[in-house]
Amino acid sequence: MREIKFSLVSLFFCILVYLAHFTCASKFITIFMFFKKLKDIGRNTLKIIHCADLHLDSSLTANFNAGQTKERKLELINSFERLLRYADENLVDAVIIAGDLFDKPIVSKTTKNIVLDGITRLKDIDFYYLKGNHDEFNSLDQLRNLPENLHLFNNEWQTYTAFSSDYYDITISGKELTSRDSNLDLEGLELEASDFNIVCLHGQLTGYESKKDDINIPLNGLVGKNIDYLALGHIHKESVGEIDSRGIYAYSGALEGRGFDELGEKGFILLNIDEENHSFTHEFIPFAKRTLEEVWVDITDAYTSLDVIELATEAINEANIPKTSLIKLVLVGEVLVEADINENVIKRHFENDFFYIKIVNDSRFKLNISDYAHEESLKGEFVRLIATDKELSNKDKMQIINIGIKALTNDLGKQDYEIN
Repeated sequence: MREIKFSLVSLFFCILVYLAHFTCASKFITIFMFFKKLKDIGRNTLKIIHCADLHLDSSLTANFNAGQTKERKLELINSFERLLRYADENLVDAVIIAGDLFDKPIVSKTTKNIVLDGITRLKDIDFYYLKGNHDEFNSLDQLRNLPENLHLFNNEWQTYTAFSSDYYDITISGKELTSRDSNLDLEGLELEASDFNIVCLHGQLTGYESKKDDINIPLNGLVGKNIDYLALGHIHKESVGEIDSRGIYAYSGALEGRGFDELGEKGFILLNIDEENHSFTHEFIPFAKRTLEEVWVDITDAYTSLDVIELATEAINEANIPKTSLIKLVLVGEVLVEADINENVIKRHFENDFFYIKIVNDSRFKLNISDYAHEESLKGEFVRLIATDKELSNKDKMQIINIGIKALTNDLGKQDYEIN
């Protein structure tokens, strides 16, 4: 643990005041920030980062074009590098990676080297890496000459004494739950009541809506196990809850969102453990380079693509979404069956404003059949014919009528043009 006596820090601040009279402003700020760090160290607190689900080397091909995929993959790796830099600059003592550091068993040589080299360079920080369901088969633990400050787990309960103080030990325990062995074996987890105990697991807490292939963690089985903080991975949204009167559980969420099922801020959790009174605080640190956002736009009674663009612009501005975001516009409401709304035109209008934009049209056509009941035209005959077809669903009827009306009015296949 990085410690320094308060008396020494006080002396440094006296020197700082003296130097202020003889130092230019920029140098004074640098010196001030250095001594501020020393002051923080003197508080006898332990800083631990809890992160998970980085999914490095993810394919990212579901939404992006080739250029966007390449850039986003590099951004995921860069977020790991930024995490290391944050840990170093903020005097973090340990980093817990609660699973899915990698997205697949085989990762690129570049990614593997960046991870190992980055950890090796930060010799004063201990890293505790527990594999998840995506990286359970990776060969990192089989490599020779792993960094001395990288601590791994396996399919048996393993406890590290991360730090020893004059008052108690701070321990980090973990067990990797895999598709081959998902037995939690809580009887094998023995923690001293007098210690500060962190437990790391990757899986889904019982109580969440789970998929069949999820590895479940029964929360009631952790009650009374002397856990102070349960560091979890697998759920990509940050959440915190209570285990019992003593401890809490937390999902840090993903470090970066990758799809539109991972909306909003992403980042990690920073723990500050007070060595003297056995207490701690936790804070979610937003850290993602980009966020994924979803904006619902009511386009009821919109008639053209420009009408929708105007409504979408208003909704986006109201949501105050950063230009670096990945955004999904969900169009809802009811539009006339004669409306001419082209999703490609709408996407083209916004695609230079954001890193990526996706249009989902969930609006419905509305049609007053009585308007065509007595219309003596080919269009009227067509609408009545489709409207009375008992084998078609209402949705299919509306889509067919919309296409038919456009064809009959020579609008089908015409090119829409965007007006800036």
